[in-house]
Amino acid sequence: MIINIDNTYQIESDRFNWIVQKRLKTPQINKRTGEDIFWSNIAYCQNLESSIRFLAELKIRLINSSDVIKIQRKIEQIGIKLTKALKPYGLTISKKE
Repeated sequence: MIINIDNTYQIESDRFNWIVQKRLKTPQINKRTGEDIFWSNIAYCQNLESSIRFLAELKIRLINSSDVIKIQRKIEQIGIKLTKALKPYGLTISKKE
């Protein structure tokens, strides 16, 4: 299963992991198979929830601002984007208070 989050990130699963991947700026070639590689694995998670949490926290850490209001807006946008990406799969994000 591959869950496309946006143009930059996706979550892919295999038998053992949920893998958070980031799109490469320029495709690379797999030396063994000769196939193009478009995604780089950046995290291996035990379950889908932890992969989503990892990606949300990563996106929050990458916010380049010191303005609290801008940061809050960006966090809300991240939540909205993740919610939209997960909706086709019947998945939801719950807010922890």
